[in-house]
Amino acid sequence: TGPFCVGGTIQLNSTGGATYAWSGPLAYTDATQNPTITSATTAMAGTYTVTVTLVGGCTASSTTDVVVNTNPIASAGNTGTYCAGEIIQLTSLGGGTYLWSGPLAYSNPAQNPPIINSTVSMSGTYTVTVTNAALCTATATTVVTVNALPTPMANNTGPYCLGSVVQLNSPTGSATDDWTGPLGYV
Repeated sequence: TGPFCVGGTIQLNSTGGATYAWSGPLAYTDATQNPTITSATTAMAGTYTVTVTLVGGCTASSTTDVVVNTNPIASAGNTGTYCAGEIIQLTSLGGGTYLWSGPLAYSNPAQNPPIINSTVSMSGTYTVTVTNAALCTATATTVVTVNALPTPMANNTGPYCLGSVVQLNSPTGSATDDWTGPLGYV
């Protein structure tokens, strides 16, 4: 029923007899009518022969060629960590077609899709499914982190009299505060 991909299940089919004797690459043998071979490898590709025997003892043989294609080697990445509002840039390699999925029902068929206007809820695992020309697939994942923006708050203890010390306050508990103001104050 091929062609098949590495790791897939090879399905062989035959009809017309009472007993069946299959043979093939890697000293393969099987006595069932429609055998399956799990965990296909490229070494399993080749010609398989079935010998069919009727109840009266007459036999006939037939062959089928099995093709086992290699899977793509998928990779996935991103250029983050991001702050909310920035563009998430997903990156991938390894195939002919791509399909990304992720949080919030995200789906995109581009190889390296950007996601604009990021939010914290877009954080999580993104998965790309890579498909090669033989229609074999591989997947890879990348974790995206989108951090919330701080909520700046500023106040002072004024009003002030001329010559008094001006006290500026930032009660948000941020890691750093950069102040600017009149007359080039930094």
